Amino acid sequence: MPVARFRAPVVDADFRVACFATVFFAALFVVFLTAVFAVAFSAAFFAVFVTVFLVAFPAAAFGAAFLAAVFFTAAFFVGEVFAVLAAVLFALPRFFPPPSCLLTVAQAMRSAVASLRPRAFSLSSMCSAVRFCLSV
Repeated sequence: MPVARFRAPVVDADFRVACFATVFFAALFVVFLTAVFAVAFSAAFFAVFVTVFLVAFPAAAFGAAFLAAVFFTAAFFVGEVFAVLAAVLFALPRFFPPPSCLLTVAQAMRSAVASLRPRAFSLSSMCSAVRFCLSV
């Protein structure tokens, strides 16, 4: 009867096959797990996107309509607001000078421009016009 001996090449081959199978199935598991996670992530992303779209879109549409209404309302009343501000900030004086003063100021400016040195005489002409208005 022959002596039992270890079959070294077969053991080496079995070990190589076992290592190859382990690496192959690990790679297959990684690919499968990546695909599962990708599908799960994309499904979760799609669900979140749809939820946000369905919830936020009407709110955004309402918000945009509200902002547009505020903007157009403000634009509609802006003339009145400026009229009130102008009336408050630039109150008219109690007593107006007579219209002859305005003609006097205009005539003083015209006479100052017609002179040889308009800048030198314009202030004195204006002062005399104002003195004339105050005396009236």
